[in-house]
Amino acid sequence: MASGAQCRLEGARERVASGAQCRLDGARERRAACDAVWTVRVSGERRRLLPGAERLLAEQAAELPQKDELCGAFQGLLALRAAAVAGSEQLDQDTVALAAGSVLSPPPRSGSLPPQERGRDDFRVALPVAAAGAQVGTSARGLARAIERLAGGALTVVPATGAWSTGALETLLDRALGSPAPLAAIANLDVARLWDACAGPSPALGSVAALEAIATVDVAGPELTRGDGQRARRYLDEGLDPGPDSPWRVGHFAALAGVRRGRSGTLVTVIDSYRSLGEAGVHEQPVERVAAALLRDGRRPGGVLLVLPAACASTAREWVRTAALEPMLWDNGSPDVRAEG
Repeated sequence: MASGAQCRLEGARERVASGAQCRLDGARERRAACDAVWTVRVSGERRRLLPGAERLLAEQAAELPQKDELCGAFQGLLALRAAAVAGSEQLDQDTVALAAGSVLSPPPRSGSLPPQERGRDDFRVALPVAAAGAQVGTSARGLARAIERLAGGALTVVPATGAWSTGALETLLDRALGSPAPLAAIANLDVARLWDACAGPSPALGSVAALEAIATVDVAGPELTRGDGQRARRYLDEGLDPGPDSPWRVGHFAALAGVRRGRSGTLVTVIDSYRSLGEAGVHEQPVERVAAALLRDGRRPGGVLLVLPAACASTAREWVRTAALEPMLWDNGSPDVRAEG
């Protein structure tokens, strides 16, 4: 009896895996049918995703949510896995956090969580904990170093920082959209500058469903964010930004994955680390707000880490300079206990 039940269970798993693979292959075919940068035209709009964004999204769906205060490690892990770096399937958020010199605040850590999130503290290793009131988190320098080291030289991290503006961000994203290789664009943001992306608890979408949610096109013009379609439509059509602002006020790492352009506005696709932000952790933000979140006026500066094959380093640095930015790492105020010298 047990043997028969086990056979039926294994058969069911094989059918699920086979069906999921077929759906994933179908999503990839639909992507190729659009064009190399996945251009989608809907009601006068154009949505383009960065090369490699579909793989990044699949990894995000499998890993959600981030562990407490490890947004940088979460995004670094996604970039490593999406690039299929040798051994990346054995890595986890703790591995990246250790390599990046991340530091946690003393528990409880509820103050760093978005509304409606309970947190995740299943740390595999004991990470450094700061004294009460001291700086915590992951530095941009530490995260860049961790990604390159864990990639064993297969990937490079090209930073972009400086006088962020709407034009600078659009130029950088335009160059990244034409990348000859898959990449990840990890942004260090002041979340308070963004739209409120907290749409309440979302059902857990698998990677295939999440891919199809973005790849599927209908004449109504699909929204990536649940419950704010009218806000996005008004912004795209008229350039009007009614808000509201995000009630979550922290420095945060998230991936910029593409753009959707309307008649008067441009939305940036954000792959986030909490399921409650947007639809299964994917939301859209006005490009002006993302630029302001990178500028982090009144806070320490932010920037973008471009993660791509090592052979593309010089090309990516040229993108940064073309956008009137500097290919330099920035100090976001977080410590780096693994810093050398």
